Amino acid sequence: MLNLQAGCDGIAFSTQKNDVCGVCGGDGVSCKGCDGVPNSGLKYDGCTSTENLKGICGGDNSSCAGCDGLPKSGTVLDQCSVCGGDNSTCMGCDGIAVHPMVTARTGLQPKAFDKCTSALNPFGVCGGCDASCIGCDNKVKSGMRFDKCGRCGPFSNAQDAAKSGVAPDDYYSQVNKDNCTAGLKVCPSGFEPDDCSTCVLPGAKERNQDCKGCGIDAGMFSCRPTATRYSLYLLYKYKRTSTDARGACQADPMQKGGGGHGSGQMWRVWWQ
Repeated sequence: MLNLQAGCDGIAFSTQKNDVCGVCGGDGVSCKGCDGVPNSGLKYDGCTSTENLKGICGGDNSSCAGCDGLPKSGTVLDQCSVCGGDNSTCMGCDGIAVHPMVTARTGLQPKAFDKCTSALNPFGVCGGCDASCIGCDNKVKSGMRFDKCGRCGPFSNAQDAAKSGVAPDDYYSQVNKDNCTAGLKVCPSGFEPDDCSTCVLPGAKERNQDCKGCGIDAGMFSCRPTATRYSLYLLYKYKRTSTDARGACQADPMQKGGGGHGSGQMWRVWWQ
């Protein structure tokens, strides 16, 4: 009996052999990688393009992956480093984003709306510090305002003022608003304040001597703002301000707390 040599397919004289991939009669293509090397294991990734119609051989999709790791997803980090975000987590009301790392390093915060809402600013003032609506009692939208005398109010009484941190001498009510002489000085029993806020006996000839020159009447008190609060000052017209050696009125260019020149000018005398 003849022993005829068979191919890998079991057929005598078929000459079929296994290729490099172990496929009988194969051409070695079935196990080639995208690089053309058999059994290299390399494949095309998903980053297809006009230059790489099949993708990148041996690639890991990183060349076209979004921040979510998916190839060609198109998702990117926003200005706040949020993947696929809309910048809202670090965007200020002025449209300028401040990255969280900048905030951590410098303390700079994105601008936000304050509490001063109004018809003009329905969301508040962007980047504001409540200054446009804070009351003289340092409370937002309290409605409290300084009067012409630098007092805060209106409050119903000293107790209500104290609850807002306003001292008894620093508040006003609707009754004494803008009245800068009211309560300015409390005189002892039997005395009364004159127009110069000096305590004198009723009818005393010394009335108003502290704030008038010779030949004129004392003026009316008004208020004028200083760096911290309103100070009392005296405003009046004068003819002459003092007497000379013969007792005649003469112009006096310097007075305590004020100054002026020329007959009929306005004098401001400051009382701290």
